[in-house]
Amino acid sequence: MKVQKTSVIGQIDLGGSARQDRDYIFYDLTRSTCPECLRLLDAKIVLRNDGRVTMLKRCPDHGEFEVLVASDKDYYCNTLPYNKPGSIPCEFGTQIDKGCPNDCGLCPDHEQHTCLALLEITDSCNMNCPICYASSGQGNNISLETAKFMLEKYVAAEGRPEVLQISGGVPTLHPQLHEILHLAKESGLKAFLINTNGLRLAEDEDFVASLQEFGSELEIYLQYDGLTERSGRTLRGRDMANVRQKALDNLEKYGISANLVTTLAR
Repeated sequence: MKVQKTSVIGQIDLGGSARQDRDYIFYDLTRSTCPECLRLLDAKIVLRNDGRVTMLKRCPDHGEFEVLVASDKDYYCNTLPYNKPGSIPCEFGTQIDKGCPNDCGLCPDHEQHTCLALLEITDSCNMNCPICYASSGQGNNISLETAKFMLEKYVAAEGRPEVLQISGGVPTLHPQLHEILHLAKESGLKAFLINTNGLRLAEDEDFVASLQEFGSELEIYLQYDGLTERSGRTLRGRDMANVRQKALDNLEKYGISANLVTTLAR
């Protein structure tokens, strides 16, 4: 009796019909996690026939996942020869125990030092954006002692760290923001950025003026999705055009640098 065998991937008939090629070329093997349960998984990096680079992984409990790595496989492959050896941190934060990513901190298995540290100082936010991924609201603020400890660990790991990004929530709501900024300045950082939606910058000119003391090391990382009412209501739940313009006017008035950051959504 003739047995008909069918491949799970692509449902390719292997029982007498002509063989077919997959719609990708296997390129590399890596480790990843299940986006549902965070279980460690093996993952394949594949070059798709349509020009994309994707990651394929399968969780025993939650099924198969495909993640876009790059939209241009030629560019992706051509950049790899320019990779350099990773720079080892001056001091590791944790030891190897359960394996990546459960030992992150950074552990000795980590392949690169910290290029840009993110210091989250509050969970609080004064907006309720429909697209928020942080579930921010009325939350907790870290203490000055905790901020000092985290900065000391950053300096110990990097030696002479260059950039710190202060985030949240919205860090302009932290009652000890100025003290944290002083700690950052005293640690020898070349630059520290404040992530913000711009509301307090627009509504509290005295607060903007108070940031002048930190000089050129300080830069505002300003949420800026455009000046149309539609973009504001779609992404932020309200018209933000006047808020953004007022925030920029206040920053310009007091000579504080701003970096405009756009959020994209499907």
